[in-house]
Amino acid sequence: MQGSLVKLKTPYDIKKIKSASLISIGCFKYLQSFLCSGQTTFQIDKVIDEYLAKNNASPSFKEINGYKFSSCISINDEAVHGLPDRDRVITSGDIVTIDIGVKKDKYYTDSSFSFIIAPVSNENNFLLKTTYSAMLKGISQLYPGNTINRCGDEISKFVKKNNLNLIKKFSGHGVGFNHHEEPLVLNFFAPKNDLVLQEGMVLAIEPVVTFGSGEVYLDKNGWTYKTKDKKSTCQFEHTVCITKDGPKILTYWENL
Repeated sequence: MQGSLVKLKTPYDIKKIKSASLISIGCFKYLQSFLCSGQTTFQIDKVIDEYLAKNNASPSFKEINGYKFSSCISINDEAVHGLPDRDRVITSGDIVTIDIGVKKDKYYTDSSFSFIIAPVSNENNFLLKTTYSAMLKGISQLYPGNTINRCGDEISKFVKKNNLNLIKKFSGHGVGFNHHEEPLVLNFFAPKNDLVLQEGMVLAIEPVVTFGSGEVYLDKNGWTYKTKDKKSTCQFEHTVCITKDGPKILTYWENL
């Protein structure tokens, strides 16, 4: 059933998604030079909103019913959907994950990156590098003819090999014509998640990894998920199109 709902993209569509992705890349590069301790997550979200507007794009997150921010900014034990807040101040040593959805000319892209505010501990650096590498391991399986669960299998095996844990509640998804589309992209192997990949699919691959158990709870704000054991988390996300020659990362930039 899932396969029948997947909307394939034409070369023209992918070109337009890439245009949105270039704005996302530029925004993350700017944030990398901008982030420092003492800033609030509300200030960062405002910078993102202004950057997108300057580039004739809009934040797709604001199309989600009830959500009023341009990004999600999650810190340390906040796994996903951290709400920008005037009182939430970034401090030295924090892991700050910024998730941005960009819409331009009716096309969508989705990506997230985790940053460490100096000083960088060896432990946090290991978490970031392992999560990023796990994402790339999964992306490497996105060839026409492969089943989608091979992506999740590679991600989970690599995370486990490095003695970390996935937060299995969260998964990737299709993207391009809307912010969230079919198919569901699990970050672990599931036999029934066996959709056969095709050229023209565009997917957001986004593992969330933690030092702890991987169990989470929903905060009282109704949006943010936090780890039950208060252990820090990390997330990376790329928008990827599947070509006849394999995966092409549309949101790629030199981050790690």
